[in-house]
Amino acid sequence: MKNKGFNRQLKRYVARIKKWDREIIKKNKFDKEQNTIVKFVIPFFEMLGWGSLYQEMDFEYTVKKGSKKIGAVDIVLYSPSPKKQTIFVEVKPLQKKIGKGTQLFKYLKAANVKFGIYTNGKQLKLVDKRYTREQHGQKKYVPHTLFALDIKDFYKYRKVLRFLSKEYVKNGRLCDLADSFHGPEFRSFEKIKLMKEKKDKREALKYKLRLEHAKKYL
Repeated sequence: MKNKGFNRQLKRYVARIKKWDREIIKKNKFDKEQNTIVKFVIPFFEMLGWGSLYQEMDFEYTVKKGSKKIGAVDIVLYSPSPKKQTIFVEVKPLQKKIGKGTQLFKYLKAANVKFGIYTNGKQLKLVDKRYTREQHGQKKYVPHTLFALDIKDFYKYRKVLRFLSKEYVKNGRLCDLADSFHGPEFRSFEKIKLMKEKKDKREALKYKLRLEHAKKYL
């Protein structure tokens, strides 16, 4: 990624989140979604090379299914070449947990957009629309998290965050990473690892396995 100051900027971002957590979030101030978008989410994507002042970033994008409006996505990131909606970003206030991202997945399906990010500034999930699951003999589309990341691990896995950069989207590296998660080799490896682990520890292990896989794929 071309941003040479990324590591320094990310350290400052993490420190700012922690300061807000101590001084403001617990007091439930600045609890509107717009505050999180302007103060954290836009600066985060600008660190990754996306320009909020240019046509590659759009806000409150209307999503339609046919002629019917089904909602509005908080942020859309456009692939530079060709110019096409590539990532939908749904934002929650800093004070709220990000949840499963079911609404975001509906938007991805309706607009036929590959990737979605669900974030509150201190947590994020990268979702892939393409995942399907067999249910009663039929394929069912379900939200599928490629990887999730908590603020405590942002700097440790800073290289993984670069998959969300404008450069990695443009050169296809994000698509390559997504394909690797869907491959039989990783699916079999993850299944075996999770089966061996105790039920109450599986989510934590899944979180780590996916980040470590992405890290190896750089």
